[in-house]
Amino acid sequence: LLGTGLLYTIWRYLPETNQQKGVHVFNLGVMRSSYRALLGNRVFMTYNLAISLGFAAMFAYITGSPFLFIQHFHVSPAEFGLLTIFNAVGFMSGSLIARRKAEVWSNIRLAQLGTMVSVLGGGWLLAQAVTEILTVPGVISGIFTFLLGLGILIPAAFAGSIAAAPHLAGSGSGLVGFCQMGASAVLSYLVAHVNRADQVPLMTIIAVAALISLFAALALGREEAPVPVPKSGA
Repeated sequence: LLGTGLLYTIWRYLPETNQQKGVHVFNLGVMRSSYRALLGNRVFMTYNLAISLGFAAMFAYITGSPFLFIQHFHVSPAEFGLLTIFNAVGFMSGSLIARRKAEVWSNIRLAQLGTMVSVLGGGWLLAQAVTEILTVPGVISGIFTFLLGLGILIPAAFAGSIAAAPHLAGSGSGLVGFCQMGASAVLSYLVAHVNRADQVPLMTIIAVAALISLFAALALGREEAPVPVPKSGA
């Protein structure tokens, strides 16, 4: 119902801002060539890989965390709901850091910082699971650190991916969104089917996804000229 109301409001009151609309944007041939160009753009796809795996790791945690906290730690559903505020605070804090640093740091440097922080969080989670010392504060601190890094990564990497192909901004943002959701679905499925009581599979998935995101960010090197993340995008 809310979606329907918003759709009507947008259709009725929000004017079109694009005054140079392409007449062939919905042509299948044009769409196919646009996505082929994006898939062949190394910088765009490297950013896309970092975003997608980081985002998917977050959804893997979202899938597995209710079982971890409620069944393993015997936290009540109400208490579990309150604990999720640390997820939001971590991600929001990372976004604020990205916003403040965007004026002086390139997208690549911010993406590398974000993935490094996420690896620290994912590694701490995995270490707890492997050594069987999982605790509520330990998991919260680990996922907070992971999401802090993700909050830095996402706006910088998204801006960097669009900057890599600005003439295909619409198709690029759509492809990034599709890859985010697709990767999230895959990792969430894996967590739901392979996780164990010791939580090692869940934490392994998060840590490995963060590590690959870091490798992707490092692979970007210094090729990109600094293109600041728009303040409104943080």
